[in-house]
Amino acid sequence: MRSTRTSGRRIGVVAVLVGLSAGVMAPASAAPAAADPTVSTASDGTVTYRDAELLDEPTTTVEGLLRTVVQEGEHGESRETTVITTDDGTVVPVALDDRVDRTEAPVVARLVDGSDLDAALDGRWADPVDVASARVEPAVAAAAVAPAPQRAYVAVVANSGNSDLDADATLEARVDPALQWWETEADEAITSFDRAGGTRRYTSSISDTTLRCGLGNPGPLWTEAAQQFPGVNFNVAGNHLVVIVSSTCAASGLGIGTMGTSISDGGLVTVKQGADTFMATLDHELGHNFGLDHASFCDPGPTS
Repeated sequence: MRSTRTSGRRIGVVAVLVGLSAGVMAPASAAPAAADPTVSTASDGTVTYRDAELLDEPTTTVEGLLRTVVQEGEHGESRETTVITTDDGTVVPVALDDRVDRTEAPVVARLVDGSDLDAALDGRWADPVDVASARVEPAVAAAAVAPAPQRAYVAVVANSGNSDLDADATLEARVDPALQWWETEADEAITSFDRAGGTRRYTSSISDTTLRCGLGNPGPLWTEAAQQFPGVNFNVAGNHLVVIVSSTCAASGLGIGTMGTSISDGGLVTVKQGADTFMATLDHELGHNFGLDHASFCDPGPTS
C-alpha cells in the first residue's frame, strides 16, 4: 500500500455586524447548507468523487481495490458495505456515496485522518472512514478476460469460538468440492480451482470475540488472515482468501464475501464451518466474488 499524508485546516469566519446608530448587534445569518459530494464520470469510465466539505482536512492517500462486501444473515437477509483492500492485505471500511456504484475497481482515495483510519490501517475495528476525494477506474470488462486458473488460500481461525473446529483434513474435504463445483459451472472460464499455500490454522490476536468471527465487521479478521500468506496479493485476479470460523462464534450470519464483476475475479470470504451449510455458503460467497448477486441457496453438488 502506498500512502501519503497531507495537512489542511478549515477556518471558519464569523462576521459580526454592529448597528452603530442603534447600538445593537444584528442577528447572525444562518449557515449555508452543506453541499453534497460531487460524482462525475469521464468518457473512459473513470469516476471522480469529491466532498468539498472535507477537501481541506488532513488526509492519507490509500490505493487499492474498491469492493462491495455482502453479509449473509441466517434467515436470508443481507446488507452491503464498502471497503478498500490494499495490495498488502489491509481492509479499510469507507463511507462513500452510493452514486459511486463500483466494485472490484482500482481506486486512489484521500481518506480523512483520525482514529478510525488509524485503527483500520492497523488492522483494528473501525467505523467507515470519511472520503475527501477518490478516483475510481473501471473494473476489467468480463469480455476481456481469458480463461484462467483460480486459487483458494484457506485460513482457519482456531480461537473463533468453542473448541469445536474440525481437523484441517475434514475442512479441506468440504472446501475442495465447492471449488470443483465452480470449476464445472464456469463452463471452461475457470481452467482449475484448487487450494494453494496449504491450510493455515492460527490463533487470532483480535481480543473482541465478535470481531474474531469476522461476520459483522470483516476488516480486522481479513487483514489478519491475509498476513498468514506472505507475498500473496488478494487484489490479484483469481486469488481468493477463504477464512473458516467456528459455527459457535459470537456473531450472527453464515458467511460474508466481497462482490466482484466477472468469473476471473478473486476476493475475500468468511464462512462458518457448520457441516450442513458450509459447502452451500462457500459456493454462494464465491459466487459473489465472481460478480453474482443474491440467489437462493442451492445444493452445491454436481447435479444442482
